[in-house]
Amino acid sequence: MPNHAPLLTSLKPGELKVLKEGEESNIAVSGGFLEVLQNVVTILADTAERAEDIDFERAEAAMKRAQDKVDSSDSDMDLEKAIQALKRSQARVYVSKRKRASKSKTK
Repeated sequence: MPNHAPLLTSLKPGELKVLKEGEESNIAVSGGFLEVLQNVVTILADTAERAEDIDFERAEAAMKRAQDKVDSSDSDMDLEKAIQALKRSQARVYVSKRKRASKSKTK
């Protein structure tokens, strides 16, 4: 991002694409902060997992458990925690699925 205006923003659970030396990496992040300052991007993520390190089946199982907690929560606090867990697990599944799809295209 050459000459990008200074920026500080929060990150939501989702996919982060990193392009370094022509190589793209896909990373699932669970939240955090991103800062752009003097042509340098700094990311402080709560958690970050490279696509190739995510076990797809375990991520799907975690997403199902999180959805079950959302469906059965009995207080606002429990519901908010369950929704955040669901968003984190959805990000992991999404990033892992994209990696699996790109592998199958290259075969």
